[in-house]
Amino acid sequence: MRRTTVFLPEEIAEALLEASRRLGRPQSELLREALEEYLPRHARPWPGSIGAGRHHIAGVTARNAKAWVRAEWSRQRDIARAEDQQ
Repeated sequence: MRRTTVFLPEEIAEALLEASRRLGRPQSELLREALEEYLPRHARPWPGSIGAGRHHIAGVTARNAKAWVRAEWSRQRDIARAEDQQ
């Protein structure tokens, strides 16, 4: 396992501490469990095809495919963040 440091707002840190005490489980275990649920739902989608074959994407060429993927991932990330805030 790898160690990391996480900075939390005071109210989230207090809620985590309270849940840890109430459930009798370490805070690190609760954080791992929460991240294991959250991260797969917000993973970067892998495009099936970029400008090739039957699934041609208008305007995407071999030269600009990398920029298109970055822009698409950013757009999808922004949509996911907006949904999380609702």
